[in-house]
Amino acid sequence: DGDATVEPAHEALLRQWQLLNRWLEEEQAALSTLESVKRATTEWIGNGADTAAPEWLEHRGLRLPAAEEVMAREDFSIVAGAQATRYIAACRQAENAEAAREATRLEQLREHVDRNRRLQRRGFVLLVAAFATLIAGVAGVLSVVQGLNQRRSETLAALARQALNEG
Repeated sequence: DGDATVEPAHEALLRQWQLLNRWLEEEQAALSTLESVKRATTEWIGNGADTAAPEWLEHRGLRLPAAEEVMAREDFSIVAGAQATRYIAACRQAENAEAAREATRLEQLREHVDRNRRLQRRGFVLLVAAFATLIAGVAGVLSVVQGLNQRRSETLAALARQALNEG
């Protein structure tokens, strides 16, 4: 009669469709990560792979462990291929090198802070010593002045007695 009709070839396909859909939902994050690894691998290879600038290694920080986890799965590793495995290894190597540089930089900063603290302590000790020397100097000057004043008073008293005795 000319009308086209579609009949499912297998009812099992319709029954399994929900299972497939649920699996896709569960694996969505892993599949997304797998696609980003494949795309980044293609760009990395296109820019010279091992000689490419580190900027082509996109999987860093929190993205790298997720990519490593996906690539650790045999099914995804096979789909991604050996070049993706090399790419993830290069990302890990770059991440480790960056972590080592950062650790070195932090150690240098720690040493700089320690050195500054030592210098501050020395400066404080020198300031206290200078202040103590100043106080001792002022006390010495006051003692000399007091001694001179006492001598002058004694001399004046002696002159006054002498003048009374003579006069």
